[in-house]
Amino acid sequence: MKLDLVTIESSPIADILRRPAATVEFPLSAEIKALIAAMKLKLIEIEGAGLAAPQVGYHVRVIVYHVTPLDLEIRNDVEALVPMTVLINPSYMPLEAEGKVADWEGCFSVESIRGKPSRYKAIAYQGYTPSGEKVEGIARGHLARLLQHEIDHIRGILFIDVLTPNCIQGSAAEMMAIRHQELEEKAKAKNDSTALQQLKEIEERRRKK
Repeated sequence: MKLDLVTIESSPIADILRRPAATVEFPLSAEIKALIAAMKLKLIEIEGAGLAAPQVGYHVRVIVYHVTPLDLEIRNDVEALVPMTVLINPSYMPLEAEGKVADWEGCFSVESIRGKPSRYKAIAYQGYTPSGEKVEGIARGHLARLLQHEIDHIRGILFIDVLTPNCIQGSAAEMMAIRHQELEEKAKAKNDSTALQQLKEIEERRRKK
């Protein structure tokens, strides 16, 4: 199964990004199983953090995500690495008492804008594994942001909807220049520029695809 990314700027089916996705029934159909396998491969191919089914043209409530060693280096709030994970019919509730925090986000479905939306620092989430087992947990920091971003996708919400006028935001090029500067300062403090170089290499590969 070949998957193509859907973008709001240029995809003929961009409206799929704005509609709440359909609930997935168990046991999983052969098509959904194939979709999950293809989404995992696509996420590895694009070297991203997460992917929701509407982003690849499927109107169903499926997300895949992981937290990698690179995230540990370029993010300030990674609590633990997370292997490639699939959640079906996921949802979340914010733990509002823990507040919100702004941090960098981009999106494969929004090519033109990046920024620092404010999101909940912690959430309670739930969903189902491909075998139908219910999963529940508390996510904090980067994982909480990642899950909010991906679960919002299946609700028809994009990260640009979370950006407010007072958020840092702008073109992808402008925002990446600021992001690189931040990481350069962090690299100098640690005397290690490996993570920044890895990020730049990933961005260069994405531009060539």
